[in-house]
Amino acid sequence: MQPYTEERLRKVMERIRTNDPARFVMTEWEDSGEPGTEYQIASEWDLPRLFPPCGAVMCIGGEAQVLFHGTRASALGLDVDEAQRLFELHGWPEQFQERWDSADTLEKRRDVALARCEHFLQTKGAE
Repeated sequence: MQPYTEERLRKVMERIRTNDPARFVMTEWEDSGEPGTEYQIASEWDLPRLFPPCGAVMCIGGEAQVLFHGTRASALGLDVDEAQRLFELHGWPEQFQERWDSADTLEKRRDVALARCEHFLQTKGAE
């Protein structure tokens, strides 16, 4: 992690926290479509959603890329291993993967992702 990583990730977290939960999708870094149309992701069919009014959905890395430009990893100052641990669900610690899988609303999934980001910062990217 770089010295600016925490500040930038906290800005990403705030953006995720305050945006429409339908906009947050961990299995796609960024996608767009007609607002109000159905958006289905094979790995997230259990929670169907509509494209939000802005027409865009994205994950942690997509939000970072939009805010800070560059690649998802470079936008937050992460090396390849840190990026995998943060951006890919299978790279998350087991307790967060389990919480994600059992979350039954978009809001709960967003909250799990935010808790995962906080844990990532607390462990300085080691977990």
